[in-house]
Amino acid sequence: MTEAAEAPEDFALVEESLDLLKKCRSVFQLFNRGSDSMLTRDLGSALRALGQIPSDQEVEMIASKLEQDEIYDKGYTKISFDDFHRVVQENCERKDDIREMVLDSFKAMDLKASGLVDAAQLSSLLTGSGEALTQAEMKELLQEAGVNKDGKIDYSRFVEQLLQFEMAQTAAPAAKKETADEAKPKENKKAKGKKKK
Repeated sequence: MTEAAEAPEDFALVEESLDLLKKCRSVFQLFNRGSDSMLTRDLGSALRALGQIPSDQEVEMIASKLEQDEIYDKGYTKISFDDFHRVVQENCERKDDIREMVLDSFKAMDLKASGLVDAAQLSSLLTGSGEALTQAEMKELLQEAGVNKDGKIDYSRFVEQLLQFEMAQTAAPAAKKETADEAKPKENKKAKGKKKK
């Protein structure tokens, strides 16, 4: 491949990286509370604000790697923009890996290479095994993905809907948890004050 042919692809990667950097900076500013850092307790919300879909367990794992042992209360370690940007990049790669893995699974089932899957079979599979979806959740996903007149859906579109659904599901419990944590700083300051005496 010639340099001229590679240039547009390289340019697209640079443009994508710059776009991610801008988005990271914007979200970081929402959570940095006027300082040059944000707290580990805000990491999950910040990642979700960027459209990522980490589970609460994944956020805790990432935060624990960033936590400082000398901090009395977990969740109050400061994260620099560079650390936040690195975490976002790693999670973007993970999200792309998940998307590709799910698409590959659909492609393996798609013997005719039509890009379509039977909606009834998919519904039966996703509501009956593993971390099963409810019938209502499945109905919502199928409506969003658009079942055609033959009862089939475009699985590429369905995967995108599934990832967006998963992002919304992981964001809802985290939002409730962080609202409950808003009272925590007052309690922690009191606990720290008692510890120092």
